[in-house]
Amino acid sequence: MIGVILDTNILVSALLTSQGLSARVFLRTLQDQDMRLCVSAEVFSEYEEVLHRTRFNFTVSAIAATLDGLREKGFGSNRQRS
Repeated sequence: MIGVILDTNILVSALLTSQGLSARVFLRTLQDQDMRLCVSAEVFSEYEEVLHRTRFNFTVSAIAATLDGLREKGFGSNRQRS
């Protein structure tokens, strides 16, 4: 299993440019069963705060879907928050 820590800049870049390297890393992290997203509650809070910044103009549904995917992959139903 590979542990992955996604920097907030990678997350934002992935959402802004869906065809870029950041997007590929982000999607692979979420989809690959051999990858484990390593995220603390503090980092998750940073993701949430940054995604809600108005300058990025992300929709509420895009933010919710992103955070739900990160929450599931990072915390999972059988893992505790780090």
